[in-house]
Amino acid sequence: MDYKRAVLIHDRILWQENENGAVTERSVDVLVRSGNSTILLIIVGQGGSIDGYQDKYKIISEQIYNRYGATVVIASNPNTSWTHFGDSFKQTVQYVQNKTERLFADDYEIYVFGNSAGATFAACYAYEYAKITKLLLVNPPLNVNLHKFQNGLSKFNGKIATIVFGTADPSAKYSSLLEKARSEIVDLIFVENADHCFSGLSDTFIILPNKYLFKE
Repeated sequence: MDYKRAVLIHDRILWQENENGAVTERSVDVLVRSGNSTILLIIVGQGGSIDGYQDKYKIISEQIYNRYGATVVIASNPNTSWTHFGDSFKQTVQYVQNKTERLFADDYEIYVFGNSAGATFAACYAYEYAKITKLLLVNPPLNVNLHKFQNGLSKFNGKIATIVFGTADPSAKYSSLLEKARSEIVDLIFVENADHCFSGLSDTFIILPNKYLFKE
């Protein structure tokens, strides 16, 4: 089937955060490439845009859509206070579910590819959403909310959760803290010489969803 005529939708999710009586407007930019009922949701790193360095997220979106016909949603990740840790992830998943259910009713599933802080948010909260069935968590910082990370993974009841660390990423040396999380559905993978940003290894980064979510 020819999937190349994708409908691209730029949108913005808006909400308010209330902290100590002060109301702050928050937003997440999203780029939706409309396809079938398998949804790849890409949650970028903290402060990251929907493009990514050298358009890496857009390249992933195009490749996944063209190869599998999946719907791909790229979500920015605004800087926010730790009081509202994870709010952007929850707002984004709710947005995706609302939009998807209009087209596919209850017949869909969501694969989440989280990078850096996006991986942390996904690990902490994906278990709250039954429609999230697969996780790919790349270089999650383990110095922030480790207990929530471990707790969220332990409650995740989907098909698979793959945690990928570059061996040169600062959190790789703490990955042993996640050994207890290993199970039939949770696995740890290491990419030799990759740093936090996969510097010089963009091609390796781009194929991660193919390899660990779509199992190619």
